[in-house]
Amino acid sequence: MFNAYEMFGLKPVFSLDLEKLEETYIRTIQQIHPDQHVYRSAEERKKALEEAAKINEAYRILKDPLLRAQHLWGLEGCGYSFETSRTPEISASSQILMESMAFRESLEEAVCPEKIGQLLQEATKNMDLILTELHAAFEAHDRVKAHTLIERLGYLRKFAQEAQEKLWFLEDEMEEKKGLSH
Repeated sequence: MFNAYEMFGLKPVFSLDLEKLEETYIRTIQQIHPDQHVYRSAEERKKALEEAAKINEAYRILKDPLLRAQHLWGLEGCGYSFETSRTPEISASSQILMESMAFRESLEEAVCPEKIGQLLQEATKNMDLILTELHAAFEAHDRVKAHTLIERLGYLRKFAQEAQEKLWFLEDEMEEKKGLSH
């Protein structure tokens, strides 16, 4: 199984120093980058290209908190099923669904950029809180809570992307109306 942490010699933990990760990434990719292998055989160049792709993928996963959490979850052999009681998962899923529906209804009703901006701020605040809780859940090896938080973070991120797209659309629409009225 692919282990993004191993690509950089890191211990598999949720909390990472992102500046150190970036420094390690740059140092690692410079060593293996295909440009460093221009005068090597075709096979060596191909290997370097494949290795660079793996390093880039590992960096993409580790720098993104949601992808990092999902990856760490998978490394722990958890997948998305539990050995424990299903009750907490079902209860949490219901709460996530209700939260997601409330955000989506608010977004559908929002007709001005200010309201969408408020929804984005609220979603961002919630994502920040979830990241803090996710760190604690991984540290405590609380798999049920980590799973629930990963799910919530995924839904909130998707909501934030949709809200941002609607905001851009409304702003573009307002600009077009201004241009037509002049």
